[in-house]
Amino acid sequence: MKNVKSYLLLFVFSFLLIGCEDDSHGEKGYSGTNYVSFNAAGTQRMVVRLDTGFEISPLSFGTVKAAQEDTQVKLIFDAENSTAVLGVDFDIVSDVVVLEKGKSIGEFGIKVYEASATTDGKIAKFKISSPTIANAIFRQDLEVTLALSCQFDNE
Repeated sequence: MKNVKSYLLLFVFSFLLIGCEDDSHGEKGYSGTNYVSFNAAGTQRMVVRLDTGFEISPLSFGTVKAAQEDTQVKLIFDAENSTAVLGVDFDIVSDVVVLEKGKSIGEFGIKVYEASATTDGKIAKFKISSPTIANAIFRQDLEVTLALSCQFDNE
């Protein structure tokens, strides 16, 4: 196990040394290939409160370095592996967003409906892609639990 950790640490350190170069101010910055991924690791929970009808929650993504030009990023719903139903339990406000030049963080809006929500929640699985930015080898799949808020009485 120590051998695997040593090799992994060596790989990460090598990646940082090879992919960095001085910018115009003498500071180190990543100069390698840009990659896109979700910001959340594996799972996320989105809650809709009672008597709201629906709520829009952000689903964020990021890139390794700032976009060199305005870039499209697409959110892909994996209906086959989800228990939530698109158009019934939730809607994607826009499945394609533009990450503006110079930015490295963006977000999609997910509209979660109260009418079909349960306190246990339903699972919506997503993938991410871009026609101009490569997919990272990490955080390409995201499982989102869409749930009805559990209200507690303080009386």
